[in-house]
Amino acid sequence: MDTHVLRIHVDEEKPDQIKSVDIYTEGRKNKIFARQFILAAGGIENPRMLLMSVSKAFPQGIGNQHDNVGRFYMSHLIGSYSAINPYNRENLLFDFEKDKEGVYCRRRWWISPKAQHEKQIGNIIMFLHRSMDAIGHRDPLFSGVFLAKEAMSIVHQKRLGLMYKRLKTSAPAIKEHLHTIVKEGPAMLPQVFKLAKMRFAKRRLPFILPDVNSSDLYLYYQSEHFPNPQSRITLSSETDALGLPLPVIDVQFQPLDIETVVAAHRMFAQQFTSKHLGEIRFDEAELRSYLQDKIINFNSAAHHLGTTRMAEDPAEGVVDANCQVHGVSNLYIAGSSVFATGGHANPTLTILALALKLADHLKKQF
Repeated sequence: MDTHVLRIHVDEEKPDQIKSVDIYTEGRKNKIFARQFILAAGGIENPRMLLMSVSKAFPQGIGNQHDNVGRFYMSHLIGSYSAINPYNRENLLFDFEKDKEGVYCRRRWWISPKAQHEKQIGNIIMFLHRSMDAIGHRDPLFSGVFLAKEAMSIVHQKRLGLMYKRLKTSAPAIKEHLHTIVKEGPAMLPQVFKLAKMRFAKRRLPFILPDVNSSDLYLYYQSEHFPNPQSRITLSSETDALGLPLPVIDVQFQPLDIETVVAAHRMFAQQFTSKHLGEIRFDEAELRSYLQDKIINFNSAAHHLGTTRMAEDPAEGVVDANCQVHGVSNLYIAGSSVFATGGHANPTLTILALALKLADHLKKQF
């Protein structure tokens, strides 16, 4: 528990092998020796540890012979932009469904591989949800928590003058959240009870949906972030509490990342209106401005991908098909940092699949 890796050491007599790892735990430093090492610390910490472990054999960091460690940092562009008013809400496949194993699933719209190829865009999915950008996500549960915390904060001021000042400052937000609760709360009560019922069940609802009859339905999207060598993680001159260089994250996007989202919305709007399925608010110039703001204020949603990418050619990546670091016989990397592309989706299932594949490989080899 609470153990930190300080440095990875290459064997001086066998520079293609890792000999030991320095760690810090329970207030003191120690070393770990092993025959095989697996680095599984995530898309930011994996490259950080490799870059800070310099040696004569690897003066730019372990596995960084071709300056690929930390490059091709990817995540996903996500948001909710177009307001949707479906005509036939009664038959709309909107809610969560269960598969034969009781796992909650939800239907999505997606752009087929053929259409992606024809339009020269990336992968992207969409589904109906509430606005992600409205205050409190227009979620009465969020608004309820906000109001409770705000009330406690006001009471905590104790002095009447300070309480009045805090209340005056918070008034606009309080008004907005009260409006959300009054407007959305009653319609969401069935979902709240459903979530409470499933709280201790084996399979839980992933999140609470807005009511299908809500006037505020938006098109949520999640798209592929194209690999870009200029999108990268490097080391800072600043250090953390253990004296280790902090990571510097420089996420970069390309025009194709924006065009994917814009083209997908354009196709969706055309299909949706031509089939008379409902009304949609879509303005391309406004969407482009919205995306630029998303990029400026980018939030990865904890999907850190691609910084020790997989490639058969050492000049193109950091690990091979077995997740072994090129040029190092006993060092492997697990996790989303080995992704060569990010796709549109949450990475967890792919991370697990690669981890099982690595486990099988090591079991057969050793």
